Amino acid sequence: MLYWTGTLKTAYVYDGRGSVAQALGIGADGQCDSITAKRYTPFGEMIGGKASGYGYNGEHYDAATGMLHLRARQYEPAMHRFSRKDILRGSVTAPLSLNRYAFVRNNPVMFADPSGLDLVSAFKSVGAVITGIVKAVAAIPVVQAVVKAVKTAVNALMPKPVQDAIVHAVQGAARVVVNAVQSASQMLANSYMGYVQSMAANTGLSEHERGIYQDALREIQNRGINWEDPGARWEATKILIAACARAENAKKQAAANSHDRTVGEVFNGFLGTALGMLVGSAKAEEIVASPPYNEPNDNGLH
Repeated sequence: MLYWTGTLKTAYVYDGRGSVAQALGIGADGQCDSITAKRYTPFGEMIGGKASGYGYNGEHYDAATGMLHLRARQYEPAMHRFSRKDILRGSVTAPLSLNRYAFVRNNPVMFADPSGLDLVSAFKSVGAVITGIVKAVAAIPVVQAVVKAVKTAVNALMPKPVQDAIVHAVQGAARVVVNAVQSASQMLANSYMGYVQSMAANTGLSEHERGIYQDALREIQNRGINWEDPGARWEATKILIAACARAENAKKQAAANSHDRTVGEVFNGFLGTALGMLVGSAKAEEIVASPPYNEPNDNGLH
């Protein structure tokens, strides 16, 4: 993926889970001026020099604070903890979620937390990387850049027929790669769209959950997104992914609230029973202590 800063740009090379493995500095002449390799611990702490920029899980790192920006919260890789607790309370059915400062329930190999609110499969990050690459391909003539670099390298070394053969082969290979990436991106986007559409019509969900999916579909429709445009399709995919995350969080929060209500009802029932027993016991003691027939009447009879 390429990012422009004035006349300079930085190209990022990602690893299998979406973390930046290399940052390539591209000059105004289109040549690579620098290569910065990046490595991380499982919890995202940089190994070696630490510099601000995109890194672990493709998220932005601030070297001054030592924090990763994860939207809702800041995450500190060195401490394996968030800077503040999660607004979601967790669930007793998932004990590790009850630690509201912990990062991805202490399992960063399998999970990521792009929203700062809840974990998702780390492998979803790979899908985001693929679609992000397609967006870059749609905006920048990558194929032409590759061909230009190959031409520069072979012109001084090989005769013209060989040069043409190599350049033609590179063009064909580049097109195959681009087509494969675009196909993967479209498959991912279509899968999310089908899932969200089915959830929006699922009467078995709560009204709130269905509303989240329906709002996402309306947003895509209102934006008039062209599904054939890779960049626009990526924007729609992000809307769908965010809707899935919000709906899942709503479901977990509803389950947690239901559990709290159940515990409260049991406690209140127990408390009511105990109070009833205490009141009944006190009434009985009052009756025993004050019998109504232990004093003579006006006739002196008992």
